[in-house]
Amino acid sequence: MKSSLPGKFYFTVGQLIEILSALPQDVPVLVSGCKSGYENFFHPELVTLKHRPDNWYTDGEFQVAEEGGEG
Repeated sequence: MKSSLPGKFYFTVGQLIEILSALPQDVPVLVSGCKSGYENFFHPELVTLKHRPDNWYTDGEFQVAEEGGEG
């Protein structure tokens, strides 16, 4: 896909591969999102999450774990 607006996309496939190759290979990849359409994603980072599968679907089933809180 080629953007008609230069600089509209934050990452190319090559850039994303380079960033991801520097991270541990056994961690899962999750993205934030809600509703319809497509958006650029944030720069990949490692965060500690807690699994909450019963959350309302727009909240997502994973939440950022609070420091010192339950996992």
